[in-house]
Amino acid sequence: MKKSRSVILSLLTGLLLTSCLRQSVPPLTEEPSEASEAAAPEQSPEAGSPSAEEAAPEEPGEAPREEMPAWAGMTFLLGEASLTLPFSFAGIGDEWQVDPENSILPADTVLSPGERTMDNVPLISESWGEMLVTAGFVNLSDKDLPLEECSVWSITMDATWAGEEERPSLSLPGDLTWGAGAEDIKNALGEPSVEPFYSESMFYSSYTYDWKFVRDMELVVYDEEGLTMFTLSSLDVPQ
Repeated sequence: MKKSRSVILSLLTGLLLTSCLRQSVPPLTEEPSEASEAAAPEQSPEAGSPSAEEAAPEEPGEAPREEMPAWAGMTFLLGEASLTLPFSFAGIGDEWQVDPENSILPADTVLSPGERTMDNVPLISESWGEMLVTAGFVNLSDKDLPLEECSVWSITMDATWAGEEERPSLSLPGDLTWGAGAEDIKNALGEPSVEPFYSESMFYSSYTYDWKFVRDMELVVYDEEGLTMFTLSSLDVPQ
């Protein structure tokens, strides 16, 4: 009798163990339970996929990128040359040369790689003798260069004392040219970055457009003659 009871207990114990093992390892074809779905980690979408882009949160405190205005591309037409600051001086070297008599720099000035001048190096032209023109030079190469082989990072042209036939053809950003009025400038470029300066004694206004303090355009407009002077500068080039 004791032996029979032992056999029965052994059989019951085996059945219970077998039942537990079967419950702890569900068949592969069995649908996952709600509990297992909740516990399973979410699969991260692959980088570059639409879902990844939609799911990626914006960085906290990240400011929206400021779009560069068209004029800050620093491209303009001078004569037949299309120029974008900084441009190689060779691009205008046929018409303009450094004025050795009025420049504070020696005629044999050489710039080291990355070196720049101030923006007041005078230029002269046999074709446009009444124009007042200054430029700033920068050496963007990896070797020493004379000014004539460097690039121009800033240019100012003043046609105040030049007649209409004594001015080179010009097209600034916004298709502005000599004689443009205040409304032409605002329609083409929008409102200036700072309040325009007006000279009551000389009857002209100065309009300044600035982008991130590295690209700058200044336009001088007389009441009667319109645009007679401009400056374009691009400082975001290697020092």
